[in-house]
Parts: sequence; C-alpha cells; structure tokens
Amino acid sequence: MKPVTSLYLAIIVLALTIPSGAAENPGPGRLLFDSSVTTGTDNWSFADPAAWKTGMEEENGLVLRLEGASAYQPKVRSPLNIAWLAEPQPSSFILEVEAKSTSREYPHRDLCFFFGRRSDTEFYYVHIATASDPHANSIFLVDSADRISIAGKRTDGTKWTDGKFHKVRIERNSVSGRILVFFDDMRTPIMEASDTTFSTGNIGLGSFDDVGEFRNLKIYELPE
Repeated sequence: MKPVTSLYLAIIVLALTIPSGAAENPGPGRLLFDSSVTTGTDNWSFADPAAWKTGMEEENGLVLRLEGASAYQPKVRSPLNIAWLAEPQPSSFILEVEAKSTSREYPHRDLCFFFGRRSDTEFYYVHIATASDPHANSIFLVDSADRISIAGKRTDGTKWTDGKFHKVRIERNSVSGRILVFFDDMRTPIMEASDTTFSTGNIGLGSFDDVGEFRNLKIYELPE
C-alpha cells in the first residue's frame, strides 16, 4: 500500500470539513413567510377571485389553485391571473415555491412569479414557459407600459411536466439589481437579469393566461 502523502491527507481533511451544501447557492436569511403554516387567505388578494380556489392540506398547508380564465383586464399588456400577497413586501429576498402547470402543452404554457409590485402597472414578473421568445420564458418589467423582457441570460425554454410540482427559486438583490431564477436544479439558474427600477413591493403567484397550482411558498431575507 502506498503511503498517504501530506497533500492527499490535506485534501481528505478539507473534504470532510466543507459543509455538504457549500457548493450550492448561499443559504437564505430570516424566514419572512411560510404558506405551509398559514391558516387562510386573509393575507392574499386576487385579480379575479372567481378564477381561484384555495384549500388546506395536512402536509403542505395552504394550496392556491388557479382553475379558470380571469376576467381581469390590466391597463397595460401584462399577466391576467395574479394572487398578490399583502405582506411581506421585501427588498432583497429569496422566494421558494412548488408549482405545477395544469394547462395543455404549447409554446407559451406558463406559470408566473411576481415581485416588487408598487401598483397594478408597476412590478416585475418571471414567466416560466415551454419556449423562449420576446414574450415568453423570461424576466419582465412592467413600468406603466406594456411588459418588456429584461433577462440578460435565459434558456431556450422550460419544460412543465404534467402532474408534477416543480421547485422554483428566485433570488432578488435590490442593491445590485441582480435577479436569478432556478427551476428544479438549484445550482444553475435558467434566467438572469439586473435591474433596479423597483426596490421593494408585493410578491405574487399566477399565470399570464393559463392554469396551475402553488404550494409551500417560503420567502426569506437575502443576506447582502
């Protein structure tokens, strides 16, 4: 048997002392909101309440189900189906949620994730869809005008699997403007952007004009 060299021993010691999650994204800060322990929808408002149904599950807590077309007509071109969370209204944060599309498959099959809302015509949203184009599968800014894509990097598309909840993670640093979006793989973002138009505001869930379900929403402070 070959003797263990000092370099080899040092590598072993280093491997044993690095935490198992150290290669992943930095851990979140203080927990600000957890839908799994809420008891109702008092903290939520809906662009069109008739399009939504809510329920409580023993393991997952509050579940939001977007089940129909919305009658809401925004003043500028932007998503129709939105559930807004009244509090918290964080600036730098990490959002984690499980989301399932219950729509048919087509290029714009989507679910959306909103943040930084200052008004009905001022907010950001992440549109996760099957195929990328100027209006789909990107990070968008709505600033008192029709939405515009602000993603600096993004994939060619994101596949929603029938019957499956996918894990979505959004990291927002309001100081640097950085926005990172992760889908199932929490190591490699599917979208990136940088924008400082809005520093704080409401968070929301929904879709441009499709249907789906959301559960286990957690919002954390993002250490800066």
